[in-house]
Amino acid sequence: MKNIFATNVTYDENNISDGDFLIVERLSQDEEKKLSELEDNTFNASEASPRVKKSVVILSTFAMILLIISLSLLAAMIESNVDDTDNISLLVAPPFYPGIIIVVSISVLVAVYIYSRKEVKKLKESTKSEKNQKISEAERQLENYIDELKKKHGITEDSREIETVSYSYKIKDGVEEVEKFSIPMIFKKLVFTYFNIPRYFFIEGEAFYIADEYMKMEIPRRSLKYACMNDGNMDLSGFYGDKDVPPGKYDSPHVKRLKNGHLSIDRYISVVFEINGEEYCIYFPPYEQDQVKELFGVQLDRGS
Repeated sequence: MKNIFATNVTYDENNISDGDFLIVERLSQDEEKKLSELEDNTFNASEASPRVKKSVVILSTFAMILLIISLSLLAAMIESNVDDTDNISLLVAPPFYPGIIIVVSISVLVAVYIYSRKEVKKLKESTKSEKNQKISEAERQLENYIDELKKKHGITEDSREIETVSYSYKIKDGVEEVEKFSIPMIFKKLVFTYFNIPRYFFIEGEAFYIADEYMKMEIPRRSLKYACMNDGNMDLSGFYGDKDVPPGKYDSPHVKRLKNGHLSIDRYISVVFEINGEEYCIYFPPYEQDQVKELFGVQLDRGS
């Protein structure tokens, strides 16, 4: 049995799912490019750093030069007193001149420091406001375009948003082994295996449709065989406490929230179809059972 949202990476990593043949609509190259650009704009807006005013840089540089000169004079004075020599031309001048320069340098440094603090504070406040505006505008453009793509793929307010389980796997000795992806952290690695990804489901005529902003799948309703609840542990890596999650959605005796933001489940739902003489399935987390029952019109048998 093949999972429609599983990807076989045994021989390559083209990220083509086992249910790719069911896709009836997908993004064009121009649409992919535009979506990618809008996503990059949103990311860049959130990562933008404030720029320090040129006046602050110039004054700081001037103050540092004065400090270097004053320290050089001070060093020359000390060397002159120790060696009792007048070979340093700067010491020909009255002895209070270097002291004046040192006092002036320190005063300028203090003034520049105070000025810089005020300017940086103003800059942070104005930059924060400007940054928030840029982020809001970038997010608005991205959300509008995603809504446009969803509408193109038939997604409406009546469509059901249901989380599905996706993963990648390799075949070793005839056995399917789920791939693990890891990201190095300071003290340990963050491991990803299964992903709970929300997709939109709706029915039109004699077909089930599954869609998002990237594609639209079609599955004949007559191909539905059965649905069951299975025992099995999965670490789902798509949950990060999003504010849009309905209250209580993840409250279940079969769901645990982990410290790394993932969800751990000990049961999962499989809905099975027979397509072209082969069995295909979709995995759902246990907290989606009411949605699954209503959408497919099935009762959940007890699986393995």
